[in-house]
Amino acid sequence: MLSNDSGTPYDYTDDIWVFWKGYKLIPMPNGVFKEFDFVIPSQSTTLPDGWKVVYSYSTGDVDLDWNIVMNDVSQVYFHFGDPEMFFMFQMWDIGVDNVRLWYDE
Repeated sequence: MLSNDSGTPYDYTDDIWVFWKGYKLIPMPNGVFKEFDFVIPSQSTTLPDGWKVVYSYSTGDVDLDWNIVMNDVSQVYFHFGDPEMFFMFQMWDIGVDNVRLWYDE
């Protein structure tokens, strides 16, 4: 998930969130780390295939929401629940190592 906090980090009512569901990539518990690369099509001016907007905080225009977030990403989240569904009781013990973010022109 990527978010834009509209310059107000403590006011969540104006945040815009975009996310990509990659849950099929998460390995089953077996103690083995796997490497994943996630490409974010930041140059796209329209909401790319596979990406969605969390509507409770959106402008109502998914392409505008995408551009707002891509022009100023406030936070990056590795979220293990489906933002479109209730998942309060789905809990995981996750291990992450060597997270790297970079911008490639």
